Amino acid sequence: MTILLTGADTLFGSSVAGEFAANGFPVRAIAAPGTAPRTDDIPFETSSSDALDLESCLSALDGATAVFHLESERLLADPLDEPAARAHVEGTRNLLVAMTRCGVEDIVYASSAMSFVPGSLAEPGDESARAGKRPEACLRAMRATEDLLRRYCDDGRLRYVTLHPTVMMGDGASASDTCWWLINRAARGGLEGRAGGVNVVRAADAAAAAIKVMGRGKPSEAFILAGENITLADLADEVGQAMDAMGAELPPAARQAKPKRSRGRSKEAVEPLAAMLAASGLYYSAGLARQRLDLKVSPATDTIAGTVASFFSADGAE
Repeated sequence: MTILLTGADTLFGSSVAGEFAANGFPVRAIAAPGTAPRTDDIPFETSSSDALDLESCLSALDGATAVFHLESERLLADPLDEPAARAHVEGTRNLLVAMTRCGVEDIVYASSAMSFVPGSLAEPGDESARAGKRPEACLRAMRATEDLLRRYCDDGRLRYVTLHPTVMMGDGASASDTCWWLINRAARGGLEGRAGGVNVVRAADAAAAAIKVMGRGKPSEAFILAGENITLADLADEVGQAMDAMGAELPPAARQAKPKRSRGRSKEAVEPLAAMLAASGLYYSAGLARQRLDLKVSPATDTIAGTVASFFSADGAE
């Protein structure tokens, strides 16, 4: 069974690709120009446009038996980017058309846990309640993509399962990942006094569960891939402790980062990701994935410490 995978340049996608390879499954990656897989030794094809174009998809699907469409994580780095959101939906449409022409019927799509109502720290959300419409372009694009998958499934043209990761952390984290923003902000004191919290899942845990979904998930079923819920205050504390243990300082990339400013009178930095992550607690449960996909939930302390080490090492901290 050969897997065609998108999003090999993301933390989750590269982790899934590595997990497939470690279990003996051939993997081929396709992505937009300017991106490259983080996992070594994976055949890689580049689309001719920012959206996955039809001809590139047809070529990449040659010999493939299933698709893991995991590039949506990239949208969270700039959640208000309308062109990127449109390209994601357009590229997915081309991918589905190509799958139909090539006779590939199985696809796993990675959306976001924010597709579901988060709940509270005491009673985290699960797959039972879909979230309402969101203004962020990235979440609208993910919802539109899920609607596309549902229509193709209802028409009998494919079978799909959706995965909904929470905030992904782990070895290999880079400046393009959501967790980079959180660690950067925590290290600079930017999470102090913020309400809310997040669910932190280790990329390796999520990837190990994700590759089992083809055999265990039912068509149109959804799985939240979650780890441990943690408040932003506790997250900041864990990042600080991990930095102290390493004797680490802010890497150049973090020190030089300049937040975008609003065009209005306010001098506050415009941080759409901050609004998404901190406006309310994004607390989730992984009960279904633990039961059906054997999802492991690593302690957040260990996950954060490992990510901080990877983060500072990759960015060349002195």
